[in-house]
Amino acid sequence: MLESLQDDDGLISLQNVDFDPIWPRKLFLKTNHQQVYIEPNAFGVADIILNRPDLISIAKLQLHESDLGMKGVPIFGLSFDLAVEKAKQARPRFLLKSMFKLIDPDKFHEYGLCATLVVHIRKDPEYIQIEAWQFIGAYSITYYLHGLLDSSCETFNHLDGATMIHEEDDARMLFENGIKMKGSYYQKRFRLDGVIDTKDALTLASAYLPNEQLNAEYFETSCESAI
Repeated sequence: MLESLQDDDGLISLQNVDFDPIWPRKLFLKTNHQQVYIEPNAFGVADIILNRPDLISIAKLQLHESDLGMKGVPIFGLSFDLAVEKAKQARPRFLLKSMFKLIDPDKFHEYGLCATLVVHIRKDPEYIQIEAWQFIGAYSITYYLHGLLDSSCETFNHLDGATMIHEEDDARMLFENGIKMKGSYYQKRFRLDGVIDTKDALTLASAYLPNEQLNAEYFETSCESAI
């Protein structure tokens, strides 16, 4: 049944599911009342979306027939907010590349892993395209965010998140040289199409990237940005 509801990216519109108002993560297909389960990588964004009727109407999530778990260690990295700040500096038809990497990641090795964030920004007449890749050195998985920001920077009209797998050489090209690499695997986790307030988009992006927030201020003052 799930396959018949999936789009080309393997996502299902939340218009096709009902959920328990007390426990929103408890989802059921409207067609046959089958319980379905949210992809663990999308838990954070789902918790936000499922409490917002305006976002439910424009959102799609990856759903599964069985309950999947996800374990991990603390990850320290930069937020998507930096990408939007860079977007405000973009010039028409000029590709802006930025890399945010902790200058001294060894300070955190006892507490968790440190992530690198690479951002590509291109400004067109009607919108600003933002692509962001977050890489955690000990993992092969890359977290990817893609958004279309209105030229006024007040709203997004598209936001999606995916995971990729980059082999060592591809990861080096992307996260050291800023060269866009597709990777050997790509899976979309969520997508929204419609008017999204920039504050909401930033909240969703922050919920998607698996970052510990306690050290955000430290990262913002201790990271380099250059490609």
